[in-house]
Amino acid sequence: MEEVALPVEIDWELVRRDYEAGQMTINALGRAHVMLDPDELAADDGPVLSRRRGDVAERPGRLGLVHYERERDYQTATATALRPGAGPLVTETLPLVLDGAGARRGAERLLDQRAGAGDRLEFALRPNEIGFEPGDRVALPDLAEGPFEIVEIRDGAMRRVVAEAVGRGDAVATGVDRPRGGAGVPQAEVAPVMVVAHLPPVPEDVSRSRLVVGAYANPWPGSVRIVDAATGAALGEVSRPAHIGRLVSPFVVGPEAVWDRGAFEIVLSSGHLADGEELAVLGGGNRVAVETDTGWEVIGFAEAELISAKTYRLTRLLRGLEGTVPGAAASGARVMVLGSGTSVMSLEAHHLGESRALKVYAGSADTSGQDLLIETGLEPALPLAPVHLRARLMDDGDIRLSWLRRSRADGDGWGVVEPALEHVPEAWRVSILDGGDVVRTFDTSGPEVTYSSAEQAADFGGPAPDFAFTIAQVSAVLGAGHMGQGVYHG
Repeated sequence: MEEVALPVEIDWELVRRDYEAGQMTINALGRAHVMLDPDELAADDGPVLSRRRGDVAERPGRLGLVHYERERDYQTATATALRPGAGPLVTETLPLVLDGAGARRGAERLLDQRAGAGDRLEFALRPNEIGFEPGDRVALPDLAEGPFEIVEIRDGAMRRVVAEAVGRGDAVATGVDRPRGGAGVPQAEVAPVMVVAHLPPVPEDVSRSRLVVGAYANPWPGSVRIVDAATGAALGEVSRPAHIGRLVSPFVVGPEAVWDRGAFEIVLSSGHLADGEELAVLGGGNRVAVETDTGWEVIGFAEAELISAKTYRLTRLLRGLEGTVPGAAASGARVMVLGSGTSVMSLEAHHLGESRALKVYAGSADTSGQDLLIETGLEPALPLAPVHLRARLMDDGDIRLSWLRRSRADGDGWGVVEPALEHVPEAWRVSILDGGDVVRTFDTSGPEVTYSSAEQAADFGGPAPDFAFTIAQVSAVLGAGHMGQGVYHG
């Protein structure tokens, strides 16, 4: 069975060519024909041109095209076409995957062909006339009817040609009939392996985090549907198997915003990975989601080396992409290649921090489904930790703390000097630590705060010695975000 994408801009028709292996071709309807000069026809002992007309009563008036329907997980369906007048019903079964519109148009064209098939020409061409082949259309000036389509060529001392009249194009399709409980392509019962990665929001919608869903099964059931177990509401659908796998060896936290020389190895259930240009990786290519000890991290890779069957070593890495946080992961942690084999579901803020029960249905024949429970934490939606934390001693003894915010509103923000504000209003919480204890907290609306000498004296009994400090952006909806950590050396 072969899936065929038919052009929607033009009409088309099917032409069967009987080569050794058999072949089906698709031609544009209404294409130009060649006007033959009668003097170019080759003569032998018989007539130069013979014509046979079929019985009008035998020409079909209805045709049913049996095919596989893509929208119904490749089950069988029948498209029916009618012609004016009476005529028998014929059925054509073709090993093609079509959508509804393509099947209706195919039934019309096949019926037109059958209606004209009884009107036949036979003639011969010289051996050097090799430009003609089955499917080409020809006409003769002395015949009012036409054009005629070549359906057979027998090569020898002369090229003997059989051509049939082209239908008038008056067939009209009535629709596509789908059998109740039809037995199309048999479906095996499968329980797909599901992976759900909770990832941060995308720049186009910073208010909602994402559930990226991947599924794998062999054989593939055609599609996998995800619904809410409580309400039955459809949440998403996976139309292609995802490339999922596991870490072969553990890896540790790596640097952000720079090319990491580290490496890690993964084994995939299916699919193939390849190297990518650095600019392509920066632009969103070659990305995998890895389940870390603290959530999911999106990692880009420029080099992929196949080291054994289905096992790859990924190097030249970009860590913490798409607003994720670099983390450590143990051997056996789940991995999913991001791309066309995954489905994305947006997650509203009020669903964060709760368990959610889903149902997964593998193909249209699956009526019971399998349960899927996911945990949706706050971490992927929390404000990112700031960077470039600085503590500077001023001439008057005050200490000025400053930082640079990060934002998912600019994507990965390559080269952005001042990131866009993601959480409004802007609010920050700065904590001063003595050992492991918080001795003072500041709430501020800008990316700096002053730790006065009087406050230092109250906290440390004089000018502050070495101390650690943390800074977190505060969301009005979700609270304090991921913390950046800094150290002041007195």
